[in-house]
Amino acid sequence: ADVAFKKAIASAYIEQIQKDVNVSDEKVKKYYEENKETDPRLKEPAYLSFSHITTETQEQAQAVRDRIDKGEEINELAKTLSIANDAKKGGKAAKFREETVRQRYGQECFDALSKASEGNIVGPIKNKEGKYEVFRHEGKRAAKVIEFDKVKDQIKSTLEGQEKKNAVENLIKKLREDAKDKYKMNGVFGETKKSDEK
Repeated sequence: ADVAFKKAIASAYIEQIQKDVNVSDEKVKKYYEENKETDPRLKEPAYLSFSHITTETQEQAQAVRDRIDKGEEINELAKTLSIANDAKKGGKAAKFREETVRQRYGQECFDALSKASEGNIVGPIKNKEGKYEVFRHEGKRAAKVIEFDKVKDQIKSTLEGQEKKNAVENLIKKLREDAKDKYKMNGVFGETKKSDEK
């Protein structure tokens, strides 16, 4: 029963400590200002939208490009000529994070797409798997910082979570030290006197 009692006291302590944690609006605003450029949670990532056709060889890709240049529709061609997984969807890739484009197609494809303007046809370019791509650029959005009002609650709960964790860790440390002190005194003097107490 003694252990259960101690556990109950400890959890009551912890609950109280967690209730006492309150991160001020100033702290939240300060975190936002200091981290909005570096914390990915405070930014909407850059996006690229495009349609593409993947082929095995450069010749096939060039043939695709020639047909597009003559006015054929890339999304229609993709359904029959592309070997990519999204061929059935007409090779459409809407709002891909820049990082995803780089990882999936490789740096060379990413660079070419990034430099292109909306509506431009790009390729043939070798992707990172050694296959060939023809892209149509369909718009991009630069990364932008999310406005404070949309993220303040999220920041507040993150900071409160950290502070609660710290408060609990400090409490446990203090209880451990108290227990050590008590153990050292072995109850001879009833309670320990600290020299710095006023």
